[in-house]
Amino acid sequence: MRKLATIRKIDKLREIPGADFIEVADVDGWELVVKKDEFKKGDLGVYFEIDAVLPDHKRYEFLKKMTNTAGGQGYRIKTIKLRKQISQGIMLPLHMFDEFSQLIRVGEDVTEALGVWLYEPVHQGGPMSNAECRSVGKKVFPDFLRKTDQERIQNKMHYFDTYKDMTWEATKKLDGSSMTIWNYDKAYHMPAGLMNKKWKNKLLRLWERFTFLFKKPDTFGVCSRNVNLREKEGNAFWEITNQMELRDVLKGKNVALQGELVGPFIQKNHEKVDRNEFYLFDIFDIDKQEYLLPEEREEWLHDNDPTNRIKTVPFHNYVNIFNACSDVPKMQMYVEGPSMNKGTISEGMVFKSMTDRGMSFKCISNKYLLKCED
Repeated sequence: MRKLATIRKIDKLREIPGADFIEVADVDGWELVVKKDEFKKGDLGVYFEIDAVLPDHKRYEFLKKMTNTAGGQGYRIKTIKLRKQISQGIMLPLHMFDEFSQLIRVGEDVTEALGVWLYEPVHQGGPMSNAECRSVGKKVFPDFLRKTDQERIQNKMHYFDTYKDMTWEATKKLDGSSMTIWNYDKAYHMPAGLMNKKWKNKLLRLWERFTFLFKKPDTFGVCSRNVNLREKEGNAFWEITNQMELRDVLKGKNVALQGELVGPFIQKNHEKVDRNEFYLFDIFDIDKQEYLLPEEREEWLHDNDPTNRIKTVPFHNYVNIFNACSDVPKMQMYVEGPSMNKGTISEGMVFKSMTDRGMSFKCISNKYLLKCED
């Protein structure tokens, strides 16, 4: 789960030329505008990331002038520009939160405690109804898969020192809807409440042994970012899966294909395509519970998709990104540029390690955030 509200420390305060009442605060890798003299260097506060939705509460009423409500239910935090200064997120002093009477620590996640949730745009003309979702075990997303969330580089500042010599695959981040297509011939869905116990492996073996007594679980499925979807006429996720015959590609293989669905009615068609298209960015080995490395992903596609029906997100290069970019602003400039079609701005780039499985992050272009964000 993404940490949308956390306890953070003010690293540095800087003046904004010509501004008497506001200044810039550096918080880890983020730059944000705060009231002048509201914080001192080293102060703690609650930091809300962009795309966080804050509940309708009197302490957030000042946001009415700065942002829009999210479906009338709260306040969405967006990237804004004040006095030519980009501001990403907001920081509020601890005294505004009576909830924190006990000791708190830097980095503590307070998303749930404050009732904050992630803003997610509506696709395909409306949200998916309960009828379009089905339970897997007792969840709407399979226990044996991983969601596709990428952490922003601003939250991984130690990477700049730790991984200077590491080579990364850099790909364009497309602006669509996250999608997962999976096949798992051992899809025994043990109740989620049992999966967290220390003896879950023994329980899982017993569950597999006696699962024939219950309704046979699905062995193939399609997910949006958070939901395992019913196969239903008019569902864009299933339609593209069937058009590409991905069930045949995955037959007999316990893997998940993860990528981006773009189309005329998805994210206002930022990518300017004339039909729905799926672009792969990851392959997850369900048996081993690990992602394939970039070179392994290419080999898998070569061996299992000889007709090249599966497109991949646009490749940029292989790069020692932390040698090329010494800080976040330089990296944000690095990821700027056009997207895959003429006349579109790239959302940014995703970087995946060539050697360390599952190690990845994203860097979003400020130009994209200021011009194209809903």
